[in-house]
Amino acid sequence: MLSQTFGCVRVAYNSALAFSKAQYELGNKTNYNDWSKNLTQLKKNPDLLWLKDISSVPLQQALKHLNKGFQSFFKSGFGYPKFKSKHHYQSASYMSNGFKWDADKQSLLLAKMKQVYSSVIMLIFVDYLLSQAAPTLLLFLNREAS
Repeated sequence: MLSQTFGCVRVAYNSALAFSKAQYELGNKTNYNDWSKNLTQLKKNPDLLWLKDISSVPLQQALKHLNKGFQSFFKSGFGYPKFKSKHHYQSASYMSNGFKWDADKQSLLLAKMKQVYSSVIMLIFVDYLLSQAAPTLLLFLNREAS
């Protein structure tokens, strides 16, 4: 299920980037809200119904990461966002409403997933960021290219 999550995040990100490029060529500007509406349309596409199988949290986070990439590009003038490849580093981000961490059991339950991931058997690197000062919790799941 994690592989599917990484794939869906990649599709959401790449689709938003392609949509943004296409709209720019037509003389239109896009932003996060446009990408989010486009993602909703993608989920209704019969060929992409599998996007509904995972939580919407990492998909929305992918769009936020793209938005941050564009903001950095326009601010600095270099580093235009690039399409993601399944053959390179992959990641997914969850806001606090998309996962549950059980510190006693050292286990992780992700939204829309029935499998509980134990820190002992996880083959991916998990950064669990918890700060008393931070208003939200973030979970970053990363997988190196295989």
